[in-house]
Amino acid sequence: MGCSQAIELDPSDANFHFNRGLLKYDKIDDIHGAFIDFNKAVDIDQKHANSYYFCGILKYKKLNDIPGALSDFNQAIVIEPSNANFYHLRGMLKHEKLDDIAGALIDYNKSIELDPTHDNCYYWRGTLKCKYLNDIAGALIDFNQSIILNQNNAVNYFRRGVLKDNDLNDISGALIDYNKAICLDPKYADAYFYRGILKRHELNHISGAIQDFQQSACLYLEEDNTEEFEIAVAQLKELGANFYASPSKMKK
Repeated sequence: MGCSQAIELDPSDANFHFNRGLLKYDKIDDIHGAFIDFNKAVDIDQKHANSYYFCGILKYKKLNDIPGALSDFNQAIVIEPSNANFYHLRGMLKHEKLDDIAGALIDYNKSIELDPTHDNCYYWRGTLKCKYLNDIAGALIDFNQSIILNQNNAVNYFRRGVLKDNDLNDISGALIDYNKAICLDPKYADAYFYRGILKRHELNHISGAIQDFQQSACLYLEEDNTEEFEIAVAQLKELGANFYASPSKMKK
């Protein structure tokens, strides 16, 4: 039985509306429809924590309603205070949008306390420690743990590589991490670019740097990331190289 059919048979069941909203959000990118369904679930059941949580995600990620997102995450936590995901997303919101670093750290810590296997939360806590708290040793521990828990996530290796490169002067370790990130995700533009910087300035491997800047520029072009594309091309020009893009990569 489909979600809409279930709602027709019993329109007072909050779970039916929530499940339809989740389907619209995950499968068909119907943000407006998902938002309506999540709100309807909350109207029916004011203690439906997941509906508040997903309303908060939509407001945070899609609708740029930051106060509304924070309110929804707060309400989800009041209803279900043992859910690690709720603290994690509220921590990200505080970290990225509200500049509430102390609050974000508290939420990341609580999320990890509730779920020590939450690899993405270690990644975000490590990023916060590195960028805002100058806790390089703590950041490295968190990035290491994120990789132990998820060895197939290119972002974890890339971020640890940046830390080793910029803060620990561990050039060989950074190169290994950049290589691993690219192995896991061959279209990871930033990993090629940072590896190119490392090859140029630390390893004096100019031909390798040119290849990496070329590849990163191509990928930035595919992503329509004009700012980073121009930075990569500037690196090529400084090395006396030209940027070449195949016709399939050129924007019309």
